[in-house]
Amino acid sequence: MTVIISDNASTDGTAGVCRELAATDPRVRYYRQTRNVGLYGNWQSLVHHLASEKYALLLPDDDLLCDPTYLRRAVIVAEEAHLSAVFSVIDLADSKSNKVLRPEFDIPLRPPPSWWAARLGRHQRGVALFPSFATVFNVQAARHLHAYEPGVYGLDSEFQLRLMIAAPVGFLPGHFYVGVEHEGNDHQVAPVDEVLRGLGIFKRTLDLVGLSGQSHRDWLNWRSCCDRLIAIYARHLLAPAWLRQQGSGLGSLAALNRVISPYSRRAAYATTLDPRVVTTLLLGAHPGFVHALRRAWRTVGGGPDVRQVEDWKPSEK
Repeated sequence: MTVIISDNASTDGTAGVCRELAATDPRVRYYRQTRNVGLYGNWQSLVHHLASEKYALLLPDDDLLCDPTYLRRAVIVAEEAHLSAVFSVIDLADSKSNKVLRPEFDIPLRPPPSWWAARLGRHQRGVALFPSFATVFNVQAARHLHAYEPGVYGLDSEFQLRLMIAAPVGFLPGHFYVGVEHEGNDHQVAPVDEVLRGLGIFKRTLDLVGLSGQSHRDWLNWRSCCDRLIAIYARHLLAPAWLRQQGSGLGSLAALNRVISPYSRRAAYATTLDPRVVTTLLLGAHPGFVHALRRAWRTVGGGPDVRQVEDWKPSEK
């Protein structure tokens, strides 16, 4: 195993720490960008230029591996079944509440493209199935599929959609990977224009379906799938960014509908009629109010099954 660190021109003490690691551990390779090339520019550099092994996993600085057997198991699955990628669920840990959501999805071990088209965007046990997985991938397949290009918001999900459509993929059940939710997460601070450009993911996804030789019926299934995914993307990523920049009120809600409509009218109405989005955009986003709204939503069955939420183990921290 090789650990490749791509330092995106950090201005703190990262360089010194990483150089020391690389000098004392032959598995560690350290590279430093000469300037900040952005999140996706850094990922492109890793996948298209720096990766040297057959398989890779991107590990952002606020994510954690909590099972030392995970990488080996994922690579064995990929090798035995000749897969281009192996997906696993990401547990979501809240750094404030010290709770972790461990989603339980019923996903086959070798899901074909038609399975993803039929089920992405739907809920299982109160959690939406969205292309946001821990992904161990074949580096050459990633380069062939132009992973993390063209450099816009949400490209991790687009890369996973490309794999689901055009490459053999597998699923490894279990809980190996934790994403830490905090105020500095990309989706908490990204400007609304950047998040809006991310909606182009779904048009490019449909273009790939057309190019991959699937039938017209398959394309229609993927179009319905993208409508569902756009609605989830808009509710969870676009609406909060919209509120931060455009403010609350009926005019803001109507404007949000107008910007989503060119991508999917169905998703636009699903988003702007969602009770959480409507209430938040009309009444504002005071943290206490939003927290109370989320509790009320879970009470009426709109949130994840409480059996999937548990204390975050100190060993994982």
